[in-house]
Amino acid sequence: VFGEPDLVCDFWTELGRNLTARIAGSADPTAVTIEQIMAFREEEDYKIMERLRRRVAAVVEDPATAEALKPYYRFMCKRPCSSEEYLTAFNRPNVTLVDVSASKGVERLTENGIVADGVEYDVDCVIFASGFEISTEISRRYAIDTIEGRDGLSLFEYWQDSYKTLHGITSRGFPNMFFTGFIQGGVSANTTAMFEQQARHIAY
Repeated sequence: VFGEPDLVCDFWTELGRNLTARIAGSADPTAVTIEQIMAFREEEDYKIMERLRRRVAAVVEDPATAEALKPYYRFMCKRPCSSEEYLTAFNRPNVTLVDVSASKGVERLTENGIVADGVEYDVDCVIFASGFEISTEISRRYAIDTIEGRDGLSLFEYWQDSYKTLHGITSRGFPNMFFTGFIQGGVSANTTAMFEQQARHIAY
C-alpha cells in the first residue's frame, strides 16, 4: 500500500521503488511526462549499477580482476544476484578469472585442463554451465559431439529417445559427470534449495 512501510524491501523491486519515490517527490507528480519518467529511470538505474561496480572494486583486491567483474549493463539485463559473497573468492590464490570476452571462449579441453585464448589452465573439475539444451538438436547446431563417455559413447545419442539417469544426478557410461536440474530428479519451487541438495549428493 502506497505510503506504508515496505516490509519486503527486496533488491528485485529496488529500481521500481526508487523510481516511484522520484516521481512522488516531484513538485507535481501528476504533471510528470513520459520523457521525464524515462530520464528518472535512467538515473536510478545508473545509481544501482554504479553502487554494484563500486562494491566489486572494494571487495576484489586485484584491479584488473575487479574491472572484468564489474557489471556494465542495465539493471535486470541479467538476473540480479542477491548475494555478493562470491566476490571474496577472487582474492584466493587458487582462483583465477579467465576473461574470454575478447577471444573465442573455451577453445578445447585437454587431459589436464582447459585451453582459452591459447593458454592452458590446469583444473581438477570442469563444470559445464551450457544452458538448457542437451538433446540431439543442439548436437546438430554444434556440428560436433562435445560430450563423450566410455568407449566414445555420445550423450546426445544415448539420450536421443529419452533421458536415462539415476535420480537426475548421474548417467551410466559417463563416469565423473554429474547433472543438476529438473530432469528425473526431485523438483522444488525453491530452485536454490533444489540445486543445493543436488550439489550435496554430488559432493558426497
